[in-house]
Amino acid sequence: MSPLTTPSRDRSQPVIKVSRFDAVALFAERAASAVPGFALTDDNTATIAKICARLDGLPLAIELAAARTRALSPEQILQRLIERRGLLTWSSRGVPPRQQTLKWSIGWSYDLCTPEEQQLWRRLSLFTGSFDIDDVEHICGEDCAGDLLDILASLVDKSIIVREDARGRARYRMLDTVRGFGREQLDETAGDVNLRLRFRDWYTRMALDAEADWISPRQLDWSDRLRGELPNLREAFDFAIAENDGSALPLAAALYPFWIARGLFAEGRRWLHRALDQTHRQPTTLQAKSLFAAAILAAFQGDLTVAAARAEDALALESPAADPIARAYVAMAAGITAFCSGDLEQARVRLRFAADTPGVDAYPQLQLEALSLLGWAHVGDHTSQALTFQGRALAIAQGHGEYIHRGYSLWANGVDTWRSGDREHATELLEAGLRLTRQTRDPLMVFTCLQALAWLDAENGQVRRAAVVMGAADAHRRLVGSNPVFFPNLLVHQNTYEETVREALDAKTLDAAHREGASMTTADAIAYTLGEQSREPMPDTPGQERTVLTKREHEVAELVAEGLTNKEIAQRLTISRRTVDGHVDHILTKLGFTSRVQVATWITESAPTD
Repeated sequence: MSPLTTPSRDRSQPVIKVSRFDAVALFAERAASAVPGFALTDDNTATIAKICARLDGLPLAIELAAARTRALSPEQILQRLIERRGLLTWSSRGVPPRQQTLKWSIGWSYDLCTPEEQQLWRRLSLFTGSFDIDDVEHICGEDCAGDLLDILASLVDKSIIVREDARGRARYRMLDTVRGFGREQLDETAGDVNLRLRFRDWYTRMALDAEADWISPRQLDWSDRLRGELPNLREAFDFAIAENDGSALPLAAALYPFWIARGLFAEGRRWLHRALDQTHRQPTTLQAKSLFAAAILAAFQGDLTVAAARAEDALALESPAADPIARAYVAMAAGITAFCSGDLEQARVRLRFAADTPGVDAYPQLQLEALSLLGWAHVGDHTSQALTFQGRALAIAQGHGEYIHRGYSLWANGVDTWRSGDREHATELLEAGLRLTRQTRDPLMVFTCLQALAWLDAENGQVRRAAVVMGAADAHRRLVGSNPVFFPNLLVHQNTYEETVREALDAKTLDAAHREGASMTTADAIAYTLGEQSREPMPDTPGQERTVLTKREHEVAELVAEGLTNKEIAQRLTISRRTVDGHVDHILTKLGFTSRVQVATWITESAPTD
């Protein structure tokens, strides 16, 4: 964080001049919030100027100090800062002055908290994302000394916790530096194993509830909620992995519809890989579902070697005595792998088995996946059968008030209707699917709809427009790491219409059109393809869902690019090695990378050019 302007410590200045310094203005503003009627005066201005200068103009440090005016005068605050700095400077040699100042100002605030406030601060440091009062009560409330809500409110008053409003509910968060300090205190006191287990169990329960309610009118609410809770879900998953007791698998498997819906294929694969490696293969529904999820995520990214390996693992569980739903998931794993490998006949047999499994209608997520995949396996050359299966899937999705499978059914029906010769109705179906993505924010669905509509444009002679839409489609494809053609039975159409566009446009015009499409936000790409005026950007644009890093993660990524080890990064940023380990893992996850070299390359390529 950049320091604010501060007055000189050595020269007395009138109030009107001192108040123009950003640091002093911030202190006065925060102090007035803490103590109504507080104002800069001739008596306190010099002291406040010294406080701001001693805190090096760092905004967070100033806010923490100003919050203390509720209990201390400016003179008392300054005196305590002087005393504390004298105590801490000896242990901070080698640390950059600004970081040293920030760290000891946070430590000073911690020391001034009551034991009850310190305990809750430490416990809340488990939350890497925002949280609400229900989260706090279930995870931190056990054995809490004092009234939890009062203690939380006190931490808000002291600027330790930041309060925000989201959809009519109060949510809270910690700044990264404050949370990091709390985590260090938690680790130094050996933490609380039961606290971490409660954290893991709470977020596992959230994921399981989302999975159970996914095929419903609340699907988009769950999708948005899980996206917002992703930092905490990651932390819960790390705790589960650390326990090495098999508890990570239910969490990873429950989220696989979410991974697909938000295009987070790489992260989903990483979770499932780590969780499956900690469990023994048993013919359970959880194992079969997890292997199917791992197979479909790998297949959708074109990693057919891994998909086939996961399908083989699933087939090894196959047994007549196994639960029918487990057998259905085994068939799904084999079916999706065969489908993406181009073995459509085998795919249809396997997927039909899953769709016809007795009792599958009690599992709407599984039933919709089976019917959708079965319909996709018939797209292009078995139009009537494809329409039949997609029609069944669409009816189920609409009956449950579901969105995502409905969108894919509209896409598949659109492609089949186009191949049967009804271009007008096909366009209506594909455009309806594309409009739906404004609600679902599913980059894979955006890609498939844009691509199909580009084919129709090319067939209709609108070749430059087709090239622009192809560029936009390709940007979304790269976002999720999918193949150039989502399904192998559609490759002929992609090749045909790419050739049509190449033959009609010179190389310069074609390249410019592709670049135009690729540079569009999701909202602009949809509006352009639908022939609308440009709209306000959607919250998610190509690359934003997976590649946006927090400010701290950017700092860590830049140091990784410089070649520093995690230990060296921890020393540079004055944070714990464990915190750096977590940041690096989250950077790899968000970017879909597997090595530090890839992070370094990404930093280099994303640097602004002159």
